Amino acid sequence: MRVQMVFFYGGSVWQDELLLLKKYLSSRFSGVEKVFAIDIHTGLGPYGYEALFAHDTANASDVAAFARNLDINVTLDQIAGETTYRASGGFAHMIYSAFPQAKVRYILQEFGTFNGFAVLRGLRSEHHVWLAGTFGPEIKASKNLKRLFFPEDSAWRRKVLEDSSRLFQKVVFLGFS
Repeated sequence: MRVQMVFFYGGSVWQDELLLLKKYLSSRFSGVEKVFAIDIHTGLGPYGYEALFAHDTANASDVAAFARNLDINVTLDQIAGETTYRASGGFAHMIYSAFPQAKVRYILQEFGTFNGFAVLRGLRSEHHVWLAGTFGPEIKASKNLKRLFFPEDSAWRRKVLEDSSRLFQKVVFLGFS
């Protein structure tokens, strides 16, 4: 098997976890008409700042209705019609394929941690460790990367939980069209 040596390569097949989750969701919730998925990420943006991104397949009117119905600020993050931040990936693709008959709304909720250069440095260090085959949770680069994406700061963690809970509650109580 050829392994890509590039940064941010997510692989050419889904991870077992996504396959199992898709199988579970498809069998347990077959026939649903509406699905709302919240994909929570950390790392990009100012420390503690929440940003919400619509899926790449959304159009401007979908996003406007989405934001209006939930009373939130959502972006497609486009400049001159070109997407600058891809709110898609394995999880998003799995959700859409698990519910092909449903109206799916997907939102990526991103919480900022540290300076972008620090995060990039951490990713680069951990990537080199992985390429060398010496990766693992006890390795310094891995510990540092975990700290960069999940700060040991109770106020930051509390804010992430509160903001995520708030979004979830809005989805549950306000619904979507």
